[in-house]
Amino acid sequence: MLGSRFLPTCDAASSLRFFQEFQCEQLTVRAVRASGTTWANAALATDDSACTMVEPTAAPLVFEFEFDRPTVVHGLLVVAQVTIDPAVVSAIVELIDDQGNVRPQQSIHGGWQSNVAYGYVLDGAPATRRLRVRVTSASAALGWRELRPFVCDRQPSAFPVEPPPPPQNPADFVTLEGRGACRTDEDCVPDQCCNAMRCTQRAGGPACNGACPANEQPFDQRPLAGCFCNAGRCGSRVARRWVAQ
Repeated sequence: MLGSRFLPTCDAASSLRFFQEFQCEQLTVRAVRASGTTWANAALATDDSACTMVEPTAAPLVFEFEFDRPTVVHGLLVVAQVTIDPAVVSAIVELIDDQGNVRPQQSIHGGWQSNVAYGYVLDGAPATRRLRVRVTSASAALGWRELRPFVCDRQPSAFPVEPPPPPQNPADFVTLEGRGACRTDEDCVPDQCCNAMRCTQRAGGPACNGACPANEQPFDQRPLAGCFCNAGRCGSRVARRWVAQ
């Protein structure tokens, strides 16, 4: 991973700075596909909005882009949403030619946090008709706010590293009781698809297929906000201001 930048939720301009600073631009894709979801939902990762996302699912995951013609890709911009921050992710970027031959181009391994834009440069990648991102493992369910291949005026060598935001004060958050027994944080999920403030046991959680409205959600303030296992019972943490509303 060559650089990262904190991305306030629903702030598309922050991710666009990656392209502007290096005279890069997002590539137009003919089609986009993702395992475990519909084409319409997969397209949410390429809609220029970090407000929408492909819902988190467990690894293994596959995300594939198809171009109109053989295209040189200089890098990938990744904005993920993970159920537990940070998630340790391992992925392989593969190039696929017109004959369907698959060429592993680059491996990715590291910790991903929600609402952080990560820039990955694909060194020396030849022109390709399709590009596939295959997540082989992740320590938490992984969703995509943005996943964009890009090209630059010249091959980039590095992205600027912007320091993360100041740590949040635990005193600004409150703990809320949820429902269901648990052994680890991963056993607990939000009790509703959008605007959830409480959590429930994964087995009884909702089936979420679409994107939430383009506004801030109570669990967006990672890493302190979200579901966790509290003494054997599912619970949640949210900022005090949400409880006061």
